[in-house]
Amino acid sequence: TKLDPPPKERSIFGIVIIVVVVGVFAGIGALLIERSNRVVDDSHVLLGEPITIAWAPTVDPILLEKELVPLQKYLEKTMGRPVPIEITKDYKESSEKLLKGEVAFALLPPLMYVRTRAQSDEIEPLGMKMYQGAAKSDGLLLVRMADNVQNLEGLSGKRFCLTDENSTTGNFLPRAYLRAQGKDPEKFIGEVVWTGDHNQALRDLIDNKSDAAATYSGALLSASSLEIPVGQIRTLTITGYIPQDAIVAGPSATKTDKEAMRNALLSLDPKKEWQVEHLGETQRISGFAAATDDDFADLKKLEQESKN
Repeated sequence: TKLDPPPKERSIFGIVIIVVVVGVFAGIGALLIERSNRVVDDSHVLLGEPITIAWAPTVDPILLEKELVPLQKYLEKTMGRPVPIEITKDYKESSEKLLKGEVAFALLPPLMYVRTRAQSDEIEPLGMKMYQGAAKSDGLLLVRMADNVQNLEGLSGKRFCLTDENSTTGNFLPRAYLRAQGKDPEKFIGEVVWTGDHNQALRDLIDNKSDAAATYSGALLSASSLEIPVGQIRTLTITGYIPQDAIVAGPSATKTDKEAMRNALLSLDPKKEWQVEHLGETQRISGFAAATDDDFADLKKLEQESKN
């Protein structure tokens, strides 16, 4: 016959059961809260579902992720929502995730914005990244100083470092520039070395892996902070003048979320928020400028001409 435990043991057993049950429910409650809410700091609690920004890897993803942490925390604090920033494997993936509604927002280089907007009129630019106060940049074609290349003819049949098939300054503009000079890019460029990002394009040029590199002015200006010896390279020509990358909304972004994101971007002031001139040594984000589809009209026209 099974004996009941003495009264004292029953009391202890009951207390243990109560503690376990309370602990289980507390754990479940904490898990549910963690899924929807997160604390940014002692005074800001994040509520609701995350709204993700897909960010194209224009520079080294590891470095980019580190530089974007303050921006992410600012957006979360300002919007009161979790705002994860997902660095995608390439420019195209950022566009695809936005169009499919897998993310609400994306940071797209200008040409990628034009191509994405052509696939859906629900794509809306919210803010253009400002690089040390400038909302536009130059496309550059760089060569090594030691090679003494004097003009475009000196690159005929040579190796070109290009960043991504959908890059504006790292692929599209140098090809458009060559066509404007009466040269067929497919015949003029001897070999393409795909680098994946702009910083690597500069390194590959210096390391003699190519004879020319296509990039934008911001990448060249910030390269010295990454210990890239920019004194060894020079600008052969400017290939174009374009808007900076833009944060855009996709089909899954609600009207409320779009307004909240736009207001947060346009209100960003690194001096006020962090007492610094800009965010990151490669991004050098000094704020965001208001953006509309009209800002990309010249680039849209240039792409149409390249197809004819």
